[in-house]
Amino acid sequence: MIYCVGIIYGTIAAHLFTVWFELADDMRTLSEPQKVLSWVTLIVAAVFWPLVIPIAYTKLLKSQTSKKLI
Repeated sequence: MIYCVGIIYGTIAAHLFTVWFELADDMRTLSEPQKVLSWVTLIVAAVFWPLVIPIAYTKLLKSQTSKKLI
């Protein structure tokens, strides 16, 4: 079970890293400090996506249910 979760995590993280890398690679007008910051952001986003997405989804569900109650 743990291996399956690790494989899924690794697959999604690699896919997100690839997509975000392609987007960041298209920005050729960035200065050197901006490029370093882009790499740091890219790595942090690829590592922490399993924490951020459930939190964002929970907030979205809460806001949708509160709108329905009004």
